[in-house]
Amino acid sequence: MTTIGSNEQQTFSQVQITEIIEARLGEIFHFITQEFRRMGYRDLPGGYVLTGGVMSLPGADLLAKDIFQTNVRISVPSHIGVREPHFTVGLGTLQFAYRNAKIQGKDYVSGVKIEGNESSKPSKPKVEKIEKNDPEKVRSKNKTKENKDSLVKKLQNYFFD
Repeated sequence: MTTIGSNEQQTFSQVQITEIIEARLGEIFHFITQEFRRMGYRDLPGGYVLTGGVMSLPGADLLAKDIFQTNVRISVPSHIGVREPHFTVGLGTLQFAYRNAKIQGKDYVSGVKIEGNESSKPSKPKVEKIEKNDPEKVRSKNKTKENKDSLVKKLQNYFFD
């Protein structure tokens, strides 16, 4: 590893790297405490909810609890099979966009289209094998891909409008 401000290579043990990470994370938690106090919040009765991939580090919650001197928990999403803290921000962003679009009355496009009658039980998506020599099916497949690209562009335009 190269040290900042030097071209000299150094080798660190796992224990040394752990100590460095713990010190930096502790500084971040101290900055958070200072910022809450600056905003006038001396004590949060419910404690803190921590999110993000860094919270997957072993002992991060214990360090936060020690520094904040209150309850701390790590947010782990339970949506669509993702059970890791590093997915929290992405899922929160999608939920925000969905709710905001509904509030503003904007139409949103679902990535799943269910064919047939509207019933309470969803139907299984149809899977078709496309023959190489069938140009109509190839065109249809390309149009589906364009629709997906269009959905991504619409989502980007929504956030960066």
